[in-house]
Amino acid sequence: MKIVNENKKIHKFLDKLNFKLYLTPTQIRYLALYMYFYFEIYFDGKMTNISKVYFCDKHRSSINRFITKSPWDEEKILKILKSDVIKSIQKIHEKSKNPIELIIDDTLSKKSKPSSKALNTIKGTQFFFSHTDRVTVYGHQILVCILKCGKKEFPFDMILYTKNTSSKIEIALKVIEEVSKLIKVDIFMTDSWYASEKIIKLVKEKNIVFIGALKRNRVIYPKSEMGKSIQISKFISGIKKKFFSLVTVNGTKYYTYRYTGKINGFNNVCIIITYPYGKFGIPGTLRAFITTNTELMTTEILHSYLERWSIEVFIREFKGKLGLNNYQMYNLKGIRRYYIISMLTYYYIISKNTKLSFTNNFNNIHNNVFKNLLNYVYSAPANNKSFGTILKSLHVA
Repeated sequence: MKIVNENKKIHKFLDKLNFKLYLTPTQIRYLALYMYFYFEIYFDGKMTNISKVYFCDKHRSSINRFITKSPWDEEKILKILKSDVIKSIQKIHEKSKNPIELIIDDTLSKKSKPSSKALNTIKGTQFFFSHTDRVTVYGHQILVCILKCGKKEFPFDMILYTKNTSSKIEIALKVIEEVSKLIKVDIFMTDSWYASEKIIKLVKEKNIVFIGALKRNRVIYPKSEMGKSIQISKFISGIKKKFFSLVTVNGTKYYTYRYTGKINGFNNVCIIITYPYGKFGIPGTLRAFITTNTELMTTEILHSYLERWSIEVFIREFKGKLGLNNYQMYNLKGIRRYYIISMLTYYYIISKNTKLSFTNNFNNIHNNVFKNLLNYVYSAPANNKSFGTILKSLHVA
């Protein structure tokens, strides 16, 4: 059985993107090596272990230098990636007529807190509150932006947030501006953190439908309160169950109350207030969702918001397969480059077979890389390579 070397496939992918215009042949070889490493049995997120790849003859110091100091413009590489992503999603949109969605969220990449004697510390690390773990953790907070059409998600950007730079809202505003110049986005989706007045206003100006979650303490102005402001949680506590509608979305039932009217900054939005079936009136289960398109049906709004879950899956795949929790870059340039190489690798994976999921494509590539390794070991004696040479190549001698 003929086994096509995955490293050659990666080079072909990079050639197709015309990276040779911005990278030297040596830099392209390093970039391909980094991408290949994600599928290796040695992969653990720590890029210095790339030197363990069986065909790698580079010292770990030179490998580290490529991502931290080598003179190549990572933002130009990202620009090429974004351009190709836009072309891909535009083709899917034209064929399927599904809406193009921009989804933004953030995630934490935990890091070990360095001792006071540590000579090198990971830049950009801070203490953040983890809503998942309900505790404060030390690490990086990353703003993740993806484009989605139908069932296909594409990486657009991953931006490190620090408390010394722009706020997360300001970063999100810049992303919306950038994307809207490249492609017509139909829907912007996000969680309650990014449902700010500034973001909703910009999205409306771009003629994009905003769909997001709202915090329970958000203020509304219902007619029953004579136009006075009241928090969503306080307002809904006075609404009897008979005024709620029972709807089913993706097989799950919800009690829903529909509010159409004013919030701060906007005179006419639609807010869907929900309780899960069987948990009516339990404060902790109350959820609220907002859209600027008041003509959407309640089920359409809830179903659309559930599409936001795609970014949660995207982040989980990045952490589980591409080492988003395990990388150990010590300077900001290296961290930024790692994000860009990871997104490029994700794009390579999903481009392999558009009919398969990310996980299936990844597993197929991973299996092919393992076959490459077995083929190398099996054919080594025929190529007059001694057992000691083979072990040395595998970095186990």
